[in-house]
Amino acid sequence: MPFGNTPILNKGQLVILGIGRVEQRLALASDSSIEQRSEIGLSLTVDHRFIDGDPAARILGSICDQLAIIGNGG
Repeated sequence: MPFGNTPILNKGQLVILGIGRVEQRLALASDSSIEQRSEIGLSLTVDHRFIDGDPAARILGSICDQLAIIGNGG
């Protein structure tokens, strides 16, 4: 998801997860070879009266970690 496409909370919503489209990108692998990877943009918008930025960032990080495990066949 390109920068600036942050979901906007509607009245009554506390958290919303924005999910971009899957895109194929070239990346440098650990053995210095170039490989094609699937990437998806995620954006988490929260009502800061409900949850602070640090826990929200950890939630988004956890979602990313779980998607990476699924993407690696785990």
